[in-house]
Amino acid sequence: MKSWNKVWICMTAAALVLTALLATESYAAKTVTQASDQNTMKLTDVDKEIQEKIKKEVRDLSGLSIVEADVNMEGVNLTITFKDNIGNMMMNKNTKEIVFLNLRLTFDQLEKAKQDKMIGLLKELNNKRKYAPKQVDLHKSPNETRISMLGEDFAASMTDQDHTAYIDFSYKNIDASVRKNAEAALKKFSNGGNPALTKAQLHKFVNNDPKMKEDSYVWRISGGDEEQWIGLEIGAVTGKIYDVLIKKMDVPEKDKAYADLDIKKVKAAVEAKTKSIFNINLSGYEAKQESKYGSRFIFTKKGSPTIAASVDLKGNCYGISLMPENGKRN
Repeated sequence: MKSWNKVWICMTAAALVLTALLATESYAAKTVTQASDQNTMKLTDVDKEIQEKIKKEVRDLSGLSIVEADVNMEGVNLTITFKDNIGNMMMNKNTKEIVFLNLRLTFDQLEKAKQDKMIGLLKELNNKRKYAPKQVDLHKSPNETRISMLGEDFAASMTDQDHTAYIDFSYKNIDASVRKNAEAALKKFSNGGNPALTKAQLHKFVNNDPKMKEDSYVWRISGGDEEQWIGLEIGAVTGKIYDVLIKKMDVPEKDKAYADLDIKKVKAAVEAKTKSIFNINLSGYEAKQESKYGSRFIFTKKGSPTIAASVDLKGNCYGISLMPENGKRN
């Protein structure tokens, strides 16, 4: 459930697709800055075996031939910055193991088979659109190798274990039945209110790891104004509501006051929402605060869907999320 715990963060543009890559790029940038006072060498100045290892890793990942790069020494690690800002790499100089390798390519530089695979992920969502990728990012670490592709209104990402893709829509242009479903859920959740929805995203995530039970094919719909943020997640096949959130901008996600909330009152407040939206009674559900000073509460019951909910400092529920027992949202 690691990824759905941050479902609303995932709804912002390419954050879902590029998380792993951006994290390592940030770390690399920090490392290069810290190493700036150290001796900087050219790639041609380092040990021949290390040179060949670096070139081979880049070639195997991207097909590119690297000639020039700056190399910084820091402890046991080498931080390599490739010419023309095409990427960076960190290697343990003793073991010659790769800590990470990040490369940025144009779509045309990507192998044809991988081009077809990435575009295929998007065509599964909408095969009538034309896709013009702006950039392709390749990321390799000891745990995974990921390809991420980003365009004006779409993104896709894949590893050997999973793949994900989304395309953006204006809310007014999506199917009327989806809009009707979203608006009805919001009306129930807000006790008759009519919050504005403006954006929609058709999103698909498939995990091929048998140890992980999590797949989704959903509409992610959002809106709001300077005072509140609104989001829903609706099954693209079933039309089921999986998430509803109406969050005031001034409501903190962490505060010491959350530790003083009466969990029974929180459960009652959440149950009023789950009955209305999911038709789920929380009788027999175990309630647990996710963190001592956090606004999120998790409700679990063997053989039943898991519910996550967010409350404000007064214990009022402003967000609920449902994860089916089989981990599939569609």
